[in-house]
Parts: sequence; C-alpha cells; structure tokens
Amino acid sequence: MSLVERMRVSTRLQALVALTLLGLLILCITALLQLRDSMLDDRKVKLRNLVDVAVGIVDHQHKLVAAGKLDEASAKVAARDALRLLRFDKEGYFFGFDTSGTYVVHGTKAEWEGSNKIDLKDSRGTLLIRELIGAAQKGGGFVEYWFPKPGQQKDEPKLSYAALFAPWGWVLGTGIYIDDIDREFKAVA
Repeated sequence: MSLVERMRVSTRLQALVALTLLGLLILCITALLQLRDSMLDDRKVKLRNLVDVAVGIVDHQHKLVAAGKLDEASAKVAARDALRLLRFDKEGYFFGFDTSGTYVVHGTKAEWEGSNKIDLKDSRGTLLIRELIGAAQKGGGFVEYWFPKPGQQKDEPKLSYAALFAPWGWVLGTGIYIDDIDREFKAVA
C-alpha cells in the first residue's frame, strides 16, 4: 500500500489544496517578473529611439560640413547647443563625450563640458563613462548605474543607452531613472 493510499481523504484534499496554492504562487511570481522585464524593455526601446534623435541632430550638422555649408567647429557648436537644450519627460536630457571621456555636452551640467570624466564612478563603483564608451563602441548599448537626479544629491538607479557618432568620435546618450519601475513592481507585488 502506497503512502497516498494510506492517507485519509481529508489529508489528501489538504495536500491537493496546498499544491494548488503553491502552483498559483509560482505562477503569480513568474507573471510579476515578466511584468518588470516588460516595463524595462519598454524603457529600452524609448532610450534607443531618443538617442537616435540625438545622433540624427549631430549627423545633420555633419552633413552640413560635408556639403560645405558650415565648418566643422561651427557644426559641433550647433550640435552641442541643440543637444544641451533638448529635453524629454520631466527630467530627461542628453549627454555626449568623446571616446577619451571628455564631455562635449551635458544637458544639466554645462560645467562638465570640456572636462574629462573617464574615471567617474557611481556610488557602487561602476565606471560609468568607461562602460558607456564601451557599449557605444560595440554598436550601441545599455548601461545600468546609480546617479543623482537633477537637483538632488541621492543616487537613484538609472538605465542609459549610448551610441557612437564615429565621424566625430562622440558618444551620445541619455538615460532614464528606473526607481519608479521598482516602486511599481513592489506596489503590485
């Protein structure tokens, strides 16, 4: 006689209910994790599209140089000025630096322009400029790091996308703070 056959009917029913609840719990956890991944994927698409806009602005200025309508120095200033003023959402801005880590534009920290930040680390030790340059040189990519929101001191989790504009050696990027994803995820959980 097997163990199941020796169990009373009430014990079998309780085991069946417990297994059903365990299955539902596993299903819910899996769905929540997929929801978080889906939210993050939406942000990645948005970031890539935004950086494509920035690259398009720089490429337009580069084409003006190629057509002989503008000298390169003036085109770079025009591209920098356009990117510095470009905004999205409440806190969104663009940044750019050359492949040695010297900022050419920063939407909220103009004082960084002209300074080399290749060794800039976040609060967790990520060399974020190096990581962004590496991602851009591989054809564009995402980097997660911690960085304070404009006007704040506390670091928040941020996801950035960077792409290389090869003719000028510029790494162009933007980022989105993802602390709200974790807040939404915890609220649902």
